[in-house]
Amino acid sequence: MGERRSEKRVDRFWQLLAEHFKSESGNVFGFADLEEYAVLIPLVEHDGEPHLLFEVRAHTLRRQPGEVSFPGGKVDPADPSPAEAAVRETHEELGIPPQSIDLWSKLGLLVPPYQIAVHVYVGKIADLRPLRPNPAEVAEVFCVPLVWLLHHRPQVYDVAVGVHPGEDFPYERIPGGRGYPFRRRTVPELFYLYEGHVIWGMTARILQQFLRTVQKMDNLEGLTNDRRRV
Repeated sequence: MGERRSEKRVDRFWQLLAEHFKSESGNVFGFADLEEYAVLIPLVEHDGEPHLLFEVRAHTLRRQPGEVSFPGGKVDPADPSPAEAAVRETHEELGIPPQSIDLWSKLGLLVPPYQIAVHVYVGKIADLRPLRPNPAEVAEVFCVPLVWLLHHRPQVYDVAVGVHPGEDFPYERIPGGRGYPFRRRTVPELFYLYEGHVIWGMTARILQQFLRTVQKMDNLEGLTNDRRRV
């Protein structure tokens, strides 16, 4: 009797475990817990033409002061989804009411090499009249014509990325000890230069992916005839 009960218990465990994993969609993960962020690529109409809206981060911020970015920030536990976090951050930083933000779709998930995951969304701000940048977070905003971005490739510079173990790293536990061939690689760093503004880092990488997606459109004649790779 005891053996049969034990077999049933184990069989039930296998069933529950299989059902649990079949219901999982699979998450992006790294070597440490990833902090989740969400950003919006805001499209606007300016002078009758499609533009992208950028922020210059306040010079008083602790992280990346004075750098160019898209609106966005960390996903809070209270946010129903990363998409709603992107809308909330845009509202908090630019004063644009959520109902004026038409969120189109998710561009993708960017995972840079420093333990964060960035959910990237594309949308259109229908009305810029409520625009009131929060001076605690935003020094200024500026717009760049989409056609200009499609016609100008970024400058590209190589950056070496490698593993640098700490002083207390247990080399004696791995094959090769201090001579272990940790993987090193070179990654491209992009720079878009527009009227005195420097767009680089994650913002430039997100921008490049957005432009590549735009270039897949079948009909760009109304905007540009230039199909150069960006």
